[in-house]
Amino acid sequence: MGEESKRKPNRKSDRVMVFVDYENIRLSLAEYFVERVTPAELVGAFKSVAEERGVHRGSVFFGDWGRRPADAREIEENGAIARLAISKRSGKDRSDTAMMLDLYDAIKEKENITAFVVGAGDADYKEVIRRGRDNEKRMYVCAVTQATSRELLSLCDGFVAIESVLGLTPKAEPPTLPGIELGLPTEVWHPFVLALDSLEGTLPYVVRNYLRDSILDSGMGCGDTKEEKDTFLDRALEEGITLEDEIPNPKLPGRTVQKVWLNRSNDIVKRILGGRQIEEAS
Repeated sequence: MGEESKRKPNRKSDRVMVFVDYENIRLSLAEYFVERVTPAELVGAFKSVAEERGVHRGSVFFGDWGRRPADAREIEENGAIARLAISKRSGKDRSDTAMMLDLYDAIKEKENITAFVVGAGDADYKEVIRRGRDNEKRMYVCAVTQATSRELLSLCDGFVAIESVLGLTPKAEPPTLPGIELGLPTEVWHPFVLALDSLEGTLPYVVRNYLRDSILDSGMGCGDTKEEKDTFLDRALEEGITLEDEIPNPKLPGRTVQKVWLNRSNDIVKRILGGRQIEEAS
């Protein structure tokens, strides 16, 4: 964890803004904790984190609200701003890009703001945190402990575990498979990785929409709705479980489809496929 900034004394007169990558926090909470956290509860939790460090000057949540309009409405009704970050055509979330740009603009332009709370744990945010500190802003990270990069912890002025603020209950550790130790992230991906591996053995390539609509089911931990399954595939791409690319659509000349395949150099993928081979050999 980063030490409190030594450039200025930490004082209650700090003016604090909050920037939250909603998908990053939402997915991490759902993965690691039992309770379902509402958007209103998240707004309140981040506001309390800001108020413990100074005077709260506003919160901005970034997400593709076309997918979750009810969440955006609840966020706005509870005093925060829900800023739109439209996903890529592949469905991949782009909240991080939009948030980093707006956060950097605020660092440079809002001279009256002396501290920022960054609601995200991805290492992608390390550069904007570094730039905030270079501009003599105090930079805090508030995210899920298990999903927060150590690089952020070493750069920020202080870390707050959002699960502690919310008082959440951790999910039980998953059982291990014979012949291989599995942590929670590996166990989460196990059914999906095996299913995609099987498809790759029978098809010339796997189309994302076909995978989502015809293969994924709730037993893989991806949810039931198309929206939930898209989010699941987005997370697989973000965590390096899969790779994606646009290729020509053989049925519609001039159009493209999104191809998906396993990233077989990914440690989690290697552990899952290696565990299957051990089971088959036993």
